[in-house]
Amino acid sequence: MARSSTRPRFGHVVALGAALLVIPTAGVPAADNGTRPVPDRVEASELTKSIGFYVGKNRTDDGSVLLGGFGHEPSSHWLEIVPRRQFPEGATTRVGVTEEASYPGELTEIPQARRTSKYITSNYSEFAGFPAPLTNGGLNEHGVAARDIWSPSSERLLALTKNPQVGPNYSDLARIAMERAQDRP
Repeated sequence: MARSSTRPRFGHVVALGAALLVIPTAGVPAADNGTRPVPDRVEASELTKSIGFYVGKNRTDDGSVLLGGFGHEPSSHWLEIVPRRQFPEGATTRVGVTEEASYPGELTEIPQARRTSKYITSNYSEFAGFPAPLTNGGLNEHGVAARDIWSPSSERLLALTKNPQVGPNYSDLARIAMERAQDRP
């Protein structure tokens, strides 16, 4: 199949985070080989999941890039087309999490780009300690795609993180990528 000259090429895909499924096994004794078996039954409230997938251009027949995922957020979701926007010099955008997040944080302001790109995104309305709306990522007018993926941090990384934490959260990073990133040759 020939590639259409009007179809955007997705040369750069930004994938934020790592895909995972975490099943708590702390109370399950280790087997002889040192692994912990998956429990027969795990309550849904015990699962933490954020799944993402990426298929590169060399893995599709027509050179397309695929990016998607699923998040287990307990709230409503909606698609939104965010228009290009202009901001005055010195404008800021709020990022971070509140003290209600599982790892408490502080909301801060960072510089906002003077011009942002048009993009389509999937937003959701609630996650403890994260100001709404949150984004699952999307695709901007320059063919740059991003997907936010939540991941629990290792104890070692948590020990290096300020408490309360400051700076962009995973949803902020996906939104900022959609607003600012461009696919440049």
